[in-house]
Amino acid sequence: MKVTLPKAVDEIVRTLITEGIRPVLVGGYLRDWFWNQTCGYDIDLELYGLDTLEYLTKLLAPFGKAVLVGKSFGVVKLTYQGYAIDLSQPRTETKIAAGHRGFEIRTHADLDFHTAASRRDFTINAMGYDLLTQKLLDPFGGLEDLHQRRLDCVLPERFVEDPLRLLRAVQFAARFGLTCSPRLIELCRSMHAQGALDQLPKERIFYEVQKLLLSPTPSIGFMLLESMQAIKLLQGLETLTFEDRTRLYRRLDRLASKNERTLSVMLAALALDFDATALERMVGALTQEKKVHEEVKRLWEGYQTLSKCLHVTPYTVRLLASKMTVQTLLMLREGEEDPRMINRFEQLRLNADGLSLLETKLEPLLRGRDLLKRGVTPSAHFSVVLDKAFEAQLEGVISTQEEAQRWLDSALNG
Repeated sequence: MKVTLPKAVDEIVRTLITEGIRPVLVGGYLRDWFWNQTCGYDIDLELYGLDTLEYLTKLLAPFGKAVLVGKSFGVVKLTYQGYAIDLSQPRTETKIAAGHRGFEIRTHADLDFHTAASRRDFTINAMGYDLLTQKLLDPFGGLEDLHQRRLDCVLPERFVEDPLRLLRAVQFAARFGLTCSPRLIELCRSMHAQGALDQLPKERIFYEVQKLLLSPTPSIGFMLLESMQAIKLLQGLETLTFEDRTRLYRRLDRLASKNERTLSVMLAALALDFDATALERMVGALTQEKKVHEEVKRLWEGYQTLSKCLHVTPYTVRLLASKMTVQTLLMLREGEEDPRMINRFEQLRLNADGLSLLETKLEPLLRGRDLLKRGVTPSAHFSVVLDKAFEAQLEGVISTQEEAQRWLDSALNG
């Protein structure tokens, strides 16, 4: 099967071939082509017969500014007519230290594709398409695995050298709906047992977890983590019963089918069955990003508040809207299968819509500056007055600036 590139990229390919360089298409574009999916705008080319990257940047000058991103990796990035093109020299990697980055990398002007592809993680990533001869290069049977939607490693002895590949297997399977080969699962289980994940920085782990949570079918990845005996990666999940975890995975998959879900929504959904301490422990083990912590905590607290309501009142709506937009909290409804919670979410939506608080956060009508304008000296009394004012706002006693000022007159003169 002939693989074609967008016209804009083909211009670059022809220029390279004219200069005696053999470009080989690799990566996601090639996978998508054989999966008959819409190919994206990211295109990876491995260049054989290229002597220096400096020469490459000169060749690419007519197409825009080519940026060298790490000479040791031999990669040049170019954006041209909306396409993000990575051009690299074939390279070899030799393990010299622990961790994801513990490799000695050497680029080569001329290297056979089999040797260059042997450093890859999965067979479906170790294919190439020679744009000069228009032939598929598939030394490790990636095309067959791709058609079978099977995920398998290229070389077991090389795969285990990089601890990050355990998590890449998990998120790849979830993102593309793949089944891991028994050999791959066993390798990952062995890597985990030997402490592979302990060699990775927390934020690098979180980056892979994000891909898993935002994949089309997160349950595939989570069940793989269980098969690899690595479910403790997400602290607290191992304490849930099998039935509770199964229900949780269904929740995540339902949410994943909705385009509006966010990372914070998925993390909150992951911890809805936890208490506050377990929530903090799980998120804290993944990331130190303060914004993520705060967003997940607000969503979790909002859900817990809603779950305790017999009826969703205007007070409840205003309380929730003071912490986040109600529309954000409503995203969690898509994961529900409990009719009682579905009903509460619907009550919340209707009430919030009636109060014009679906997409608008409720802000305090009275702030410290209002007291200062009245000549009130800053003190502990400040917060007492403001707290009472906001409670009156939640109860619907005051809803406009005029009502708030009259309330303040009464509070100060009383």
